[in-house]
Amino acid sequence: MTAIINPAPDANTPVSVPALLPHYLEFLANAKDGYPTGISSWDKTLNGLQPGIHILGAKPNIGKTTLALQVCLHGARRGLPSVFLSYDEPRLRLAGKLVAMAAKTPQSALRRPEAASLLERAAEDHHEAISRVCLLDGSAEACHAVAGKTLRENIEVLGVNTGLLVIDYLQLMATRRNDSGDFRVAVSRTMNEIKDVASAYQIPVLVIAALNRDGYERADFTSLRESSDIEYTADTGTFLVEDSNAVTSGMRKALTMTVGKNRFGERGREIFLRFDGETGVIGEVDTF
Repeated sequence: MTAIINPAPDANTPVSVPALLPHYLEFLANAKDGYPTGISSWDKTLNGLQPGIHILGAKPNIGKTTLALQVCLHGARRGLPSVFLSYDEPRLRLAGKLVAMAAKTPQSALRRPEAASLLERAAEDHHEAISRVCLLDGSAEACHAVAGKTLRENIEVLGVNTGLLVIDYLQLMATRRNDSGDFRVAVSRTMNEIKDVASAYQIPVLVIAALNRDGYERADFTSLRESSDIEYTADTGTFLVEDSNAVTSGMRKALTMTVGKNRFGERGREIFLRFDGETGVIGEVDTF
């Protein structure tokens, strides 16, 4: 029997399965939990946010940006860095929201005369955590590459295993970078560029995506107009849908989070959440 040549693993060289297996076992031994979201059931389903692209889809005004900021703050309190790249709300407003969230200050308080003193005190009290979150306004330039590089540098400076890049949100980013005149082509190119950044810097990227109007109640990729391009490139896809039948009070909303795609394990799982619009907190039902 002729022996199969097994050169050292190289991206450009065909290698037999037995030769690759020791390297895969080493990979498993060194595997770490991903970036923690703070939503326990979501973390268990995805094993945290692993390096790759994680889509978070929902209709407008349902809490996507709030949840993403909350995830950044949760990680920051555990010593992990994040970079929030926003093509939607300006970073000055996001900074105020994040500081208020850290201090558990109602969002309505930001419109009061005493808001400045409240935020200054909160920023001082929570300085260590909020200093691990960087905010960047998006533009037509390759901001995602700069954001990814910054995050990798911060991970190394802090001596931790992971961090998080948030992009808010996909369709606006593609619009800013659309020089072809074809929006679907722009979305496809944007997704591939984000994938390259996630791979180059070995970081998880949480990409917020807006659902089409006729897909507001569907928790799957068909609710995204450019669904095939997004679905094929994403490693996970999570969708938020408002549960109008649930009984809530005040500014609270009942949300159902569904993991529609998961290359790392279980998919189809439903997680029941509550969003308190006054405090800006999103959590599982049993935590409210």
